[in-house]
Amino acid sequence: MTISQNIIIGSSPISLVKAILMGRSNKEILIIDKGKSIGGCWQISQHSGMNFDLGCHFLVPFEADVDNIKLISAFKNLGISAELTNPKAYFDRKIDEIKDYSRDYKYIKVEGGYPNIIKTLHDCILDLGIPILKDNILSISVDNEVSLIGERKDYKTENLFIPSYCDLRKIEVHGKNIDLECPYQDSQHLVILAKGLWNKKHYDYYFLNESDKFTFDKLTVHEGHEKHLFNIRVGKKHKLKSDEELIKLASDFIKELGYEIKKIIYSERHIYEFPYRSELYVRNFQKNLDHESGGKIKMFYTRNFTKALLEANV
Repeated sequence: MTISQNIIIGSSPISLVKAILMGRSNKEILIIDKGKSIGGCWQISQHSGMNFDLGCHFLVPFEADVDNIKLISAFKNLGISAELTNPKAYFDRKIDEIKDYSRDYKYIKVEGGYPNIIKTLHDCILDLGIPILKDNILSISVDNEVSLIGERKDYKTENLFIPSYCDLRKIEVHGKNIDLECPYQDSQHLVILAKGLWNKKHYDYYFLNESDKFTFDKLTVHEGHEKHLFNIRVGKKHKLKSDEELIKLASDFIKELGYEIKKIIYSERHIYEFPYRSELYVRNFQKNLDHESGGKIKMFYTRNFTKALLEANV
C-alpha cells in the first residue's frame, strides 16, 4: 500500500503542470502514470535527432488579448519561452479553434518546439523531487479516503486529481457507482524520414480535407540535416488500409506537396487509442464528481491545452 496526501493520475502536460504547482506549494504529491514515456496523448518521439509530438499539436491562442498575455506569462512561469506569431501553415479545412479565417491568424510558437513543453515540465518535476510511479489504475473508490487499485499495487490519498482523458469507466463514491462515458478514438500516424528537397513553397503544418485525393488530413514537417521528417495523420476513412498501401500513398502525397524524395530512410505506422469526452460532458461531470466525492476527487480538463493552462492558474 502506497499512501500520499495528493495523487495525480497521468503525465499529460496539464497533469505535470498541476503537480508542479502543488510541489511548489510544498504539498506531498505522487504521480501515477501507465505510459511507457512522459507526455500522455502528446506521444513525444525522437528520430535522427529530431523531437516531435506524434499528435501533430497546433496551439491556437485566445481571441482576447488579455487572455493571451496571461497565457504567455503562464508559459514563462513554467520556464517555457513562447510567443504569438504567424505560423507557416496551410489550411484547406477549418479547425474548431480558429473561427475567423478572414483575418490574419496566429499560433503559439514554443522555443524548442512543442516537445520542449514536455521536457521542461518533466525536468521541473524531477527538480522538485516529485515521484512518478508506473502503474495502471483499475478502480477508484471514495469513503473517508480515496482508495485506488492498480495492476501493481494499491494506493490511498486524501485528494485525487484525474484528467478528463483518463480511461476509467466508473468511480465508486460512498457505495454508489458514478459511470463515466468512455468512447474510444484511435489516432493513426505515419512517420516518414526522407532525404530530398522542396521544389515549391512549403509549410510546417498542413490541415487538409480528407477525400479520395487526400488520404491524410494533417501533417507536420520537421527539418534536419539534409533530411526531413513527415508526421502524417491518417484520415478516418482510410484507417483500415495496410501499412504498405498507406506508405505508398504517403510518398505520393509528399511528392504532390512539392517534395522530391530521393530516398526514404525510415517509415513507421503508429496507432494509439484514447477515451474522448466532449467539453460539455467533462464540465458537467466535474461538478457532479466534486459534489458526490465531497471535493476529494477533482477532474481537470485536458483536451484544449491552452484553456486548461489558464484554468490551472499558473
